[in-house]
Amino acid sequence: MNWLTRVRSWLKWIVKRRQLETDMEAEALFHMENRAEDRARTGVPRQEAMSRARIEFGGVESHFSLADALVFRPLSVSRPGET
Repeated sequence: MNWLTRVRSWLKWIVKRRQLETDMEAEALFHMENRAEDRARTGVPRQEAMSRARIEFGGVESHFSLADALVFRPLSVSRPGET
């Protein structure tokens, strides 16, 4: 990811943060529900399946924190494999 792409991503996060958080929350819920449905198909009661999926997936807030860390890290820092 070049610096211009990173700056655009950062600006988008600043300007549209609430919408992005809402989208991330919906995405997380989608994945948790799918995981719970998979477990329910194997005979796990639905409530327990959803509880296990939440535990496995972790708190949604932790994923927001990760996104913040990725977006707001210094522009001079690149990910492994980036040049």
